[in-house]
Amino acid sequence: MELREKRHSSRQADLLLRRGLFFFVLLMSVWMVFHSQVSGDQYRLLEPGWVLLSEGVLRPYGSPMSGGGMEPGAVTSLVVGLPLLVWHDYRAVSLLILLTHLLAYFLLDRLLRETVSSRERLLFALFYWASAWRLYFSAFLWNPNYLFLLGAVHAWTAYQQRERARFLPTLLHVLALGVAFQLHGSFLILVIASAFLVLRRYIKVHIPAAVLAGAVVLASLIPWIRLVMANPDLLP
Repeated sequence: MELREKRHSSRQADLLLRRGLFFFVLLMSVWMVFHSQVSGDQYRLLEPGWVLLSEGVLRPYGSPMSGGGMEPGAVTSLVVGLPLLVWHDYRAVSLLILLTHLLAYFLLDRLLRETVSSRERLLFALFYWASAWRLYFSAFLWNPNYLFLLGAVHAWTAYQQRERARFLPTLLHVLALGVAFQLHGSFLILVIASAFLVLRRYIKVHIPAAVLAGAVVLASLIPWIRLVMANPDLLP
């Protein structure tokens, strides 16, 4: 009985610490967003969003890539332009990035709740949510900053498919890969991880869901494919 009470007290203490840490770091993140500035590449990243806002034109490609060409697809235009429709300020985009980091943390914490103890969840909050690395990348516009959420979706959906093929997890998994492809070249890390999990049979793929998600991703790329066929210089 005494041991049970100690465990309960320990879990409650971990919960209070985790919540306190979460809200403190969240306030820091919001402060950093509202004090952020734009320069250099961020002007180019904002351009597709401003075009969508001012001209109502959804570009089928994103920003220039360091290796040449343009980012494929219209995802960059959407994730930059839609926040600007709500608030005509560059910080609107950074607030969306912070929101994706929030969702990523909640998704990963939910996953950990099923697999580890409250103490380990507290350590995760400390070393992931409160890390200077994540704080920095949640406060300004840069396409890889969106990948925190896509990586979390990748992990969560893979875990949901560990025992049997499931429609929704497979659908979300493939869609996450497709969105990441349109945001940054580091999507390859997620693709390689997925291929490894499938080949080693650590996850079970729902084939119809994968085909449907693949078709959605391909359909979203049709305007870009047509454009690069006419202008190959836009290819990455």
